[in-house]
Amino acid sequence: MLSVTKRAGDYLAKALTESDLPDDVVFRIAGESGKMRVFIDKKKGGDVVFKKGTQEIIALDESLAVNLGNRTVDLEEDEEGYKLIML
Repeated sequence: MLSVTKRAGDYLAKALTESDLPDDVVFRIAGESGKMRVFIDKKKGGDVVFKKGTQEIIALDESLAVNLGNRTVDLEEDEEGYKLIML
């Protein structure tokens, strides 16, 4: 099952908390044509949801979660800033 590192979870939770976005949005991970993307969305029925404490931070379709297997969402910093990576 997909997992999220503490570093990535902390970063995403802080981003949601400090934003002006509604409380019911999460970061959605979606896959299209073999490429992953992350965007703000509302949770949908059948989603696999990851939490930081009680705060929901990431959602993805159950079939994508199964296909990703034991991969891990992590956070990487480069000269352009922070980005999510899949290990």
